[in-house]
Amino acid sequence: MDAEPPVDLGVVVGDVATRRDGGWLWVGRFPSGPATVRIGPAPNAVVAESWGPGSAEALAAVPGLVGLADPAARTFDPPEPLLGALLRRAPEVRVGRSTQIWPSLVKRVLEQRVTGGSAAASHLQLRRRYGDPAPGPFTDLWLSPDPERLAQESYARLHEVNLDRRRAELLIELARRARRLQTLTERPVTEALAALSSLRGLGPWTLGHVAREVWGDADAVPFGDYHLPHHVAFVLTGRRRSDDVELEHLLRPWSGHRARALRLLLTAPGPPRRTPRGDDPDIRGS
Repeated sequence: MDAEPPVDLGVVVGDVATRRDGGWLWVGRFPSGPATVRIGPAPNAVVAESWGPGSAEALAAVPGLVGLADPAARTFDPPEPLLGALLRRAPEVRVGRSTQIWPSLVKRVLEQRVTGGSAAASHLQLRRRYGDPAPGPFTDLWLSPDPERLAQESYARLHEVNLDRRRAELLIELARRARRLQTLTERPVTEALAALSSLRGLGPWTLGHVAREVWGDADAVPFGDYHLPHHVAFVLTGRRRSDDVELEHLLRPWSGHRARALRLLLTAPGPPRRTPRGDDPDIRGS
């Protein structure tokens, strides 16, 4: 499929892809069955190949996934000199949409209030326990946990993959609602987020990420992030500490494109970390 100007696949699909293996690998469950898609760049194009019974549906979703269905990217022309300079390095900042709500919710719930390494380890264990091997010639590539299987579990079982009770019970509740939640992808993002926000445990941070990943919301901001306000304030003002109130104020000039602005700002160096964050405790024996 044509992609002019070139798509930065690492930026656009990095949050939803499972890993790199000769290209970015994206796995999903579709009405016709599971599928694995490998997406790679070519001169002025994006190439994709797929395996599994859901291949036709998965390939049909690729243009949206890589941001080719995001025409508003070309209207983003920030007057801020710094953002303009950053934008010249990446002529278009596209926002892709996966339309797969369950995998996005699983990933972001696991990441709530823990380090990325701890969340990734729990995610892999969940996929191995409650998922299935992904189609295709790949080793150790797993589909997201099957919500029907996960819905039958108890907190005690999920405790074995180092999940605290709050996240475990939230995942089980979301698994029980997974079919109905997927139908939200057919609704406008504002309506869908209003419905999701009624579920206890899904706050602005989680919903900000899900809105961008699933609906391709170019204005989504994950308020409640520990590092993000400090990073944005440092890049734009030189101050090392900030909060969500200032973050909202600093991003206001790019209303409608705040997710794009964040993408650019995160490519600039942030404040130096004074002390490294330690690993999360292993709670499985507690």
